[in-house]
Amino acid sequence: MNATARMFDSFKEVRINSVIDLLTAYGASGRDMQRWLEGAPVNRDFSLKLEYVSGLALDQNQTNAIYAHMVADRTFPTDTFTGRPGQIDELRRRILGLAAATPTPR
Repeated sequence: MNATARMFDSFKEVRINSVIDLLTAYGASGRDMQRWLEGAPVNRDFSLKLEYVSGLALDQNQTNAIYAHMVADRTFPTDTFTGRPGQIDELRRRILGLAAATPTPR
């Protein structure tokens, strides 16, 4: 098995089956995170205490709530991704968590 096949197998294990799936993992830009990070302490002591304390949330099952709060001000990065309009629309919908557009019944 070559490296490319192993890479695709690895992606499939984590349910990444397309480029859109991969790019949907985009979190947020630094600009989008400014308000969320405002007043956050900067770890300058190299003790990794902040990393340890932040990891405690994993045991409290708050990871989804924390992530949702982090990306609440997220905007779609029009200057980051390129592609066909339909692909960009799908990526925008998935990154921003928007419901798929459904045709209006006539």
